[in-house]
Amino acid sequence: MSNNNDSHARVLPGEDIPRMEPWLAVSLLSFIPGIGLFILPASAMIPLYIAMTVLLTTGVGMFLRSEWRKKKAE
Repeated sequence: MSNNNDSHARVLPGEDIPRMEPWLAVSLLSFIPGIGLFILPASAMIPLYIAMTVLLTTGVGMFLRSEWRKKKAE
């Protein structure tokens, strides 16, 4: 039998550790108003479309900003 109890992978100092990104959470929140489109009356469509657009655009902007910061750090 092996005496190797180290079953976890080791993370090297320069490695990128997977984590929840804030931009991804904001982008996923844009689907909540989309679900409301099916439930709420037609008079709520325009505000829901605006909320979806704002959340998705904000998420994409956050993503681009984080990628630009990563490239500047390298």
